[in-house]
Amino acid sequence: MTDELSPMQIEGRLNAYRRLLVGLATHLAALPDGRAAIEAMIADAETVDTQDEDPGVLPDQGFAGQEIADEEIRHILGSALARRQALEAGAGGLTKQEAAE
Repeated sequence: MTDELSPMQIEGRLNAYRRLLVGLATHLAALPDGRAAIEAMIADAETVDTQDEDPGVLPDQGFAGQEIADEEIRHILGSALARRQALEAGAGGLTKQEAAE
């Protein structure tokens, strides 16, 4: 028996983690400071590539890997904000707390 995961198993697990993170971040966005925290995380995940220091140098694999991770963070958090907005719009634009008041 091998402990190695197949590419399909890895993809399935990554998708599960993404769905869980989007769900958790969606609920975080409903908290009073949650949306601002998520927007700050999105801003922190932005990579500025001006290549001012040496325009002839191509990004190395470490930089490329970080860009992929940053893109995934922005995608997950952006999805969560969009889902929170859709949930609030579906409730007449009110959060659950506002609707209860």
